[in-house]
Amino acid sequence: MTEHEFTLVIDGDLADETSARALFEAGCDDATFGVVDGVGYGEFLREAPSFAAAVLSAVDQVESIQGLQVMRVEPDDIVTMAEIGDRLDRTRESVRLLVAGQRGLGGSRVRCHTRGSEADSGAGPTSLTGSVSSTRSSASPPTSSLLSTPH
Repeated sequence: MTEHEFTLVIDGDLADETSARALFEAGCDDATFGVVDGVGYGEFLREAPSFAAAVLSAVDQVESIQGLQVMRVEPDDIVTMAEIGDRLDRTRESVRLLVAGQRGLGGSRVRCHTRGSEADSGAGPTSLTGSVSSTRSSASPPTSSLLSTPH
């Protein structure tokens, strides 16, 4: 199994010795708990078949303690494309393509028919890759009466 590292933000009294003992007995012996500026957290290093399984098991164990509730999973500050791929069950190359905008909506080409001389002449579909802002620059600005607010 793989070790997964993550932080849970927890609502409840983590400074209480009873909570600390209960968390340990619930199976959170792979975590360090603390409070910073009144916000409770648990830093886990958990063995599990997947990142999702590790997080879900930790959430179940923490929330089995009365008075404690997991608010969110704190994101990592820095992750590699390989780590993202592992967490999403995708290859590193798939993640690289997503980041580069070469997969999914980023960089897609839109094919459409245009109105006017090209469409009338039967030239066929046009490939659009430009931005919407270039078409807006030729439009006339709104009149001041549309911008004024009623008094």
